[in-house]
Amino acid sequence: MTREDRTGIEQQLGQVQGHLGQLTDLIKDQAAQSTRSRRQLYDKIDGMDKTITGLGHRLQTLEQSFVGMQPTLQEFVTFKERARGAGMLGRVLWVSGGVVLASVSWVVTQAADLFTKG
Repeated sequence: MTREDRTGIEQQLGQVQGHLGQLTDLIKDQAAQSTRSRRQLYDKIDGMDKTITGLGHRLQTLEQSFVGMQPTLQEFVTFKERARGAGMLGRVLWVSGGVVLASVSWVVTQAADLFTKG
């Protein structure tokens, strides 16, 4: 092997080593980038977990307040039914009072006619 052959081989080895170094650097960069991406993904999932947990607590609070409101809503329905019944009773009494007043008025008119003619 001649000196030129060894120099050529050494140059080729140098190039291969340079390429290997570049590949090693590329692999290290990709590994670091993958680590960052996994960390970002973990942070996003953790944030979503916290948000879902918060929504669960809010929903539970809302359900509890609705259960607490149930008797009040039932009272409202009861009062509404009573008011409807009282309104119907009021109408009946109003009409009955009108009939009684008209009857008394008619009786008084008839009595007045009888006493004035008689």
